[in-house]
Amino acid sequence: MKKVFTTMLLLVVIVSSIAAQSIPIDLGLSTKPPVVFDFPEQHQSVLFFYSAFGGEAHFQAVEVNDAVKVLRTSEIKTLQSKKTSDKIKVIGTFSPKGSQQLWVFLSVGKSEIWQAVIDRTNFTVTVEQRMKNPSKSQLVTGREEGNKFFLVFRQRSKRKGGKLIVYASADGPTFTEHIVPINKSLRMFEKKYLPIVPQKDIEMDPATASSSKNKIYFSNNKMYFVADTVVSLYGYPVSRTVVSWLDLTTYTMSHGLFTCFEKQQQVDNDVSSCVYDDKLFQMCITMDTFVLKIINLSDKKLLFSKTLGKNDSISDLLNTRMVMPAEQLLEVDRTFGSTRKLTRKMLRLDPFIQVRQSGDNYLVGMGGYMERFIPTASGGVGPANIPLGVTTGGYSVKRSAFFYSQIHATDFSHTDGWLPHNFQQQIGNIVDDETGVFTVARARGTFRFGGANWFGYYSKRSDRYIFHKLEE
Repeated sequence: MKKVFTTMLLLVVIVSSIAAQSIPIDLGLSTKPPVVFDFPEQHQSVLFFYSAFGGEAHFQAVEVNDAVKVLRTSEIKTLQSKKTSDKIKVIGTFSPKGSQQLWVFLSVGKSEIWQAVIDRTNFTVTVEQRMKNPSKSQLVTGREEGNKFFLVFRQRSKRKGGKLIVYASADGPTFTEHIVPINKSLRMFEKKYLPIVPQKDIEMDPATASSSKNKIYFSNNKMYFVADTVVSLYGYPVSRTVVSWLDLTTYTMSHGLFTCFEKQQQVDNDVSSCVYDDKLFQMCITMDTFVLKIINLSDKKLLFSKTLGKNDSISDLLNTRMVMPAEQLLEVDRTFGSTRKLTRKMLRLDPFIQVRQSGDNYLVGMGGYMERFIPTASGGVGPANIPLGVTTGGYSVKRSAFFYSQIHATDFSHTDGWLPHNFQQQIGNIVDDETGVFTVARARGTFRFGGANWFGYYSKRSDRYIFHKLEE
């Protein structure tokens, strides 16, 4: 049933029986994870909720303290536009230094850019259309970096390459335009270019982290375009990573090609990589080999490399227990100790790698994700106690594997020791405990604010957005 947004929502933080903080919200504001502005020196954060449905878009801001206790709520801002429908997403956020205004840039439809401005003085939200995409261009992404906000568009050439159109703002309302021509065939100019844009120090769930071979990272006034590829050379697969980076101070491009293996592999192999602090973290897999590399992108110097052969123990690199998921209904999850069993299983998954800093260490999260549809001969479904997405004539199985390695951020040595907690395991336990088999936990997200890491989701049963604190 369609809900009508005519009154201010009552947003009250409660502590549930399992010590989760939750904000009761109307269903219409739950369709997307909230956007977070964190002010650690004030011990306050601002959460921006938004949704779009049936030609209406709804926006509301909530101010909380470090304990996720609500301090202020704005009135709901509602706009009507046929173009909003469900095609609305956050591009990026901007918090100009010294300003009481917080900016949220939104993509609406295929060509419009809107801005939502939260005024912390009177805690109101205003929303209006800001611009349209430049002619014959597509939006790539937007991000705050180095006290400026950047909107980046791409314009494909009919022959090779194209150009990037970059709009930069130091205050929010004023933008300057910069054109960056690129005469090179790159993934960013392919027709169906759909990168993911991870946030620094925020762990994504395995499904999201593995969803694209194309990724964009921001670090130290640079924008990194990362493309993991497996190409054929003389009939054999070759895994490699192409990295192009845009200097956001000079608006010049640099490029690098990083292959996984010195010698050509005559067996299946795969690669996943990410950028953190101007360094490339690259995970490479063959049927019998597992490799982790760290490369300094400024001079392409190899900072760390660890290769595990088929007879090596994975405990030489990992700091957590490694469980590989079952692929069939009657299989069980298994813990592997040898590299060969790990790699052969990993090659059947979509791999991912992500990095965040924890104390003096880089915490390198690796793993894989799979989603399989298993048809049933009689058109039945799996048993009710199995977490399956049931469909006509079969069922879907979603499984993920994850494991962590600690690398010292200064001397790039592997740090020994067992990690007592990891985010992915905690998130998995929360989802299993809270959502049940067939209850959909919508608008899932991981967040960092109030000096802590959180996993959040909208609970359809309670009409609340629930935050669980993750132990470091």
